Order: sequence, then C-alpha cells, then structure tokens
Amino acid sequence: MPVLAGAGSNSTAKAIELAEIAIDLGADGLLTITPYYNKPTPDGLRRHFGMQAEAVEKKRSKFPMIMYNVPGRTGVNMTAATTLQIAREVPNVIGVKEASGNLEQILQIISERPKGFLVLSGDDAWTLPLLAVGGDGIISVASNEVPALMRKMVDERSVEIHNRLLPLLLGNFIESNPIPVKTALKMMRILESDTVRPPLAPITDANRKKLESILRGCELL
Repeated sequence: MPVLAGAGSNSTAKAIELAEIAIDLGADGLLTITPYYNKPTPDGLRRHFGMQAEAVEKKRSKFPMIMYNVPGRTGVNMTAATTLQIAREVPNVIGVKEASGNLEQILQIISERPKGFLVLSGDDAWTLPLLAVGGDGIISVASNEVPALMRKMVDERSVEIHNRLLPLLLGNFIESNPIPVKTALKMMRILESDTVRPPLAPITDANRKKLESILRGCELL
C-alpha cells in the first residue's frame, strides 16, 4: 500500500529537508501542509510549494506531492485560484487534500482542475458528497477505526454506509483530533492506550460518554 509521508513546515527550507528525508526513507509520495502561523500570501504559497516541488524533482524525478489545505489548523486558506495555479504550473504536485470547509471553493477546484489532478476530501463527513461531484477520495480519520467500511463507502458510493457512520465521522471531532479517535480505538480494543502528547489533553468525561454512545449506535462496540 502506498505511503504518503508528511513533509510540511512553516519554513520552506525545513519542508524541503523533510521531503528529502522522506524520499530517502522510501516513501511513495508526500503530503505537505500550507505553512502555519506565518499566514503567507497567495504568492507566498505558490513560491513555497513551487520551491519544495523543484527540490523534490531534483532529488527524485516525478515524485508526487499532495498539498494539504486546512485553515482551521494553519491560520491560512489556500484559495481555489491559488490551488489551480499550482496544479497547472507544478507537474509533480498531483493533488490537494481539501479541508477548508468551503464547499464553493472545493467545487471550483474540482470543476476547473487540470486533467489528472486529484481532489481528496479532508473532512470524512464530506467524502460521499464530494465523490458525487467528481472528487477522487479521502485522506481519512475514521479509516483508523473502520478502514474496511470507509473503503467500501468510497468504492461503492454507499449512502447506507455514509448514513450509518455519519455520527462517528462527526463525533471524531467533538474535541481536537486525534483525541477522540484515539479514545475510540481504545474503546474498540484496537489500541491499548489513548494517551495523547501535550499540549493535547485527555478527552473530557462528558465527551467520553458521548463517544461511547456514538460507537454503540454505529455498532462498533
């Protein structure tokens, strides 16, 4: 199964360094996030991904990169216009994981993207709707809990599975990811511990009870 290595940073030089390490370690592709905290302009984003892609191309020709747009975590949104420009100008950037929560923006990218450019949902609950309008798949949180069901939902465009799992797809974000999903995996006896690293904190007792109820409702306990 192909492995995408995270190779993002708010420093372009560091992002390049991480990409080169990932290639040396045998990754099949890169997932590279928009620079957080710095809040770069559209031109800054184009330069950042362009410079990283150029360095990657020198290291390994045609090595694929997927951009990750998640403004709720980074403080910057990569607009459709910026994404589309990079898609047209940088051959080894082959797609985007879109978690902006902006449906019009995602639809514009899907509609105007160059041939072969992947648009992947970054929000589990949006997977099926985006597939219906031409999206290509999902980089998923819930796949840690229910990989077979998520795969089947995507392959079969299954509304039944979507509706069954929707409480889980939403419940995984009742607190900051990955707090709920690790808690769920322990409840499901897939993980022995749901410990998270600081500054994340253990899930609250109230949300633990909510998550347990959701898992039972989805027939996962």
